[in-house]
Amino acid sequence: MKISVCKTEMEFPGEVGELRESNDLLDDAAALRNRMENDGYLLLRDFHDRDEVLAAKDAFRRKVQEA
Repeated sequence: MKISVCKTEMEFPGEVGELRESNDLLDDAAALRNRMENDGYLLLRDFHDRDEVLAAKDAFRRKVQEA
């Protein structure tokens, strides 16, 4: 099956592998833009506060269940 990531078509599974982290580029906006353009995503580990993310996840889940 072919999937599209940004402007790149890939065969899944096969060409799709482990995601590349971008935390090492946090101080370089141009490099982050370039990575986003090339990869179609940014993986930023621990960028957001874990407790805030979990709270948002729970709030979202509750809203979906109410619908």
